This record gives sequence, structure tokens and C-alpha cells, in this order.
Amino acid sequence: MKRIIDNVVSFPNGCETYHFAACYASALMRAENMINEKDYYVYCDRQKGDCISCGACGSSKPQKKHENVYNLYATVCGATLFQMDLSSKEHMSKSWDTTVNNMSEEFDDYIKFTMDFAGYNYEALERIKGKEIDFSDIETSKEYAEWVKNDKAKIFTKIKTSVGKNKPVLFQLNEMVGHWMIIIGYDDDNMTLYGYDGSFGYWGKNPINSCEYEDKYFFTNNWYEYLNKIVIFGDRKEPSLDMKAVYSRASKIMQEMQEKKYFQNSHAFMMDDSNFVGKSLDELITIKKNISQWIGLPIDMRSVLCWHINVKQSDPWYYYLKAIDSYCCGTHDILWIAWRAIGEYMDGEEKYWARGLENKIVRRAIADVIEIVAKNDVLILERLKDIVNS
Repeated sequence: MKRIIDNVVSFPNGCETYHFAACYASALMRAENMINEKDYYVYCDRQKGDCISCGACGSSKPQKKHENVYNLYATVCGATLFQMDLSSKEHMSKSWDTTVNNMSEEFDDYIKFTMDFAGYNYEALERIKGKEIDFSDIETSKEYAEWVKNDKAKIFTKIKTSVGKNKPVLFQLNEMVGHWMIIIGYDDDNMTLYGYDGSFGYWGKNPINSCEYEDKYFFTNNWYEYLNKIVIFGDRKEPSLDMKAVYSRASKIMQEMQEKKYFQNSHAFMMDDSNFVGKSLDELITIKKNISQWIGLPIDMRSVLCWHINVKQSDPWYYYLKAIDSYCCGTHDILWIAWRAIGEYMDGEEKYWARGLENKIVRRAIADVIEIVAKNDVLILERLKDIVNS
């Protein structure tokens, strides 16, 4: 039997580059039955319909509900406050989305924190791992194969039950840790799963082999070997965390980033001639891509924090949040200078812009931008501490 949950919002919508938050927004909206048009779009009482961006309320553009939910939960889970170290091979060997997800998992149980804020019980299941299996032993290999078969069946049954309740399931890949998708359906035939992976936006196809597409969702029965974990929404509960708890945790994240000197390390990396002079073209192209990834994190996520704030004067933390909003906007704008310096969204061949990194003046411009962004983050942290202490 085949079953697909209807009215699940696909993603990304707008600037939604952090996978967990986008998937979480879609799953949460359907779990809470936000499926009417007035829920999907920002509803305007003046217009008695969708926002038309008339400016009467000070809003600059209409936003789909999914974007609002994404902005909130990207902030709740802490992704809007992390930063990478440009000199770290571990950080820069992956996409910034993956690196942020890894840092989130090292920092604390961000899934529990997010669910406690939203007010949901949940269940998280990881696939069994076979690291200690001696595959040269035939009997042991057979035993492991049986474990895999049973584990896959158990997880498939859990997913079926959730889909039956119209609750999409969060699905994290192990091949690209940090890449999240959502499961919106199943077919008992060969334990096939259906879901959204963002590939009809700008995320790109997920790495599951033999994955096919129907309408805007993928389907595959080859999902288990790629699985890291699934997260299933349970029953509603009273939320145990509020926005003050979110900002408190956010301040701790930023404090850790600053104590680890990620900005200072990145600045020093840009100013060290040995990282650029005498490098091959291929090496310079790789470094250029790394710099672009490094910029991509704060230029996206500080903007998301700014959009989430959307501060009103009646807010008890108005002046603190208004200041954070201003610092985030400044970070976004100044980082475009660094992006332009390496040719992002500019004409010209990649090799031309990569060779430009041999020029110390170009690198100094990027390093100066990093320094400004670092100062903005210090100011954001100060205002977050003001909120926590208020």
C-alpha cells in the first residue's frame, strides 16, 4: 500500500540554506495542520487576504509562512550564531551547513532543545552501526545482515505510523552529515520512502543512489544504508523553553565561538602569504571556494537572525533586539565586499578570481571585512547578554 501526506510545504522557500531548520519548518507546519492558504502566507487583516506589500505595517515584502517558521527555528536551534574557522581543514572540508550541524551536535542536544521549545515529545532513532563487525567471519556477517534487515523493518514501521498520523519524519543522511530531508510517504512495496530533499529549489539532488523523482518529491527503497537518524514528532506537550532561553543558549554559542578565536584564526589565515603564494591554480581555486563557504555562513545566517527579530516597539527587549538587527544588517552588507573580492556573482572565469588571491591587497580587503564582522559579533553577544540579564 502507498500513502503520501498531502499539503506538506516543500523547501527551500526564500533564503533557506540551513537544511535542518527548513526541514523542521515543513514537518512542524504539517504536524500542526498549517495547511490553509491563510496559514501558508502572511495574512493581512487590512486586506482580508494575503499581504500585498502595501507598506502600511512597515513590512517590505510578503513572506510565506514557511519562511517565518524557518527564521524562528534557525534561531531556536542556534544555527544563526555559529561561525567557522577558515584555517581549519575539518571545518572547510565540508559545506558550511554540514559544519554547523556538526558543531551543533558537539555543543548540545539541539534537537531536544528545539522540540522542547516547540512543545513536542519526539523519538530519535539511529540506524545500527557495524564498525566492530568482522566481515571476514561468515557467521558474523550473516548475523549482521539479519540485524540490518530487522532494524530497517523497525524504522520503516515507525515511519509508516508517523505518516499515518500526517506527521512527516525528519531524515538525516550519513553520507553527508548535516544534510536533512523529510519523509512524507511510503509504499510497502520494497519498503519505499517518499520525501522532499530541496532539489527542486537550490539544494541539489540528495546523494542516495537509485533515487528517483515524482512531482516534486523523491522516492527510493535504497535509503537505509544512507541513514544516520530519523526524528519523529510525538504528541504535543507544554513548551518548556521560551525566547529568553533561546537567547541565553545563543549567547553561550557565540561565547564559545569567540573563545575558540575562529574569527582571529580566519583573519590570520588571510594575511599569511604562505597560504597563497606559490600555490597551484587548483589549490587557489579550492581556497577561493573555502573563502566563499566561510562568507556564506554569516552572510546568510546573521540575515536570518535579523529577519526573525522583526522587532516591534512593544517588545520588552526592543532596544537590545533593534541593535542586534542593525549589527546583523551591517554584517550582511559588508560581507558582500568580501564576496565580490573573490568574484562571487561577478563576471569572469573562476581561475581569474582565484589568481587574485595572490594579491595581498585583495586578501587585506577580505581580512578587514572579517575584522568588522568579528566586532559585530562581539556587539551581538553583548546585547544577547543584556537580554539574558534583564
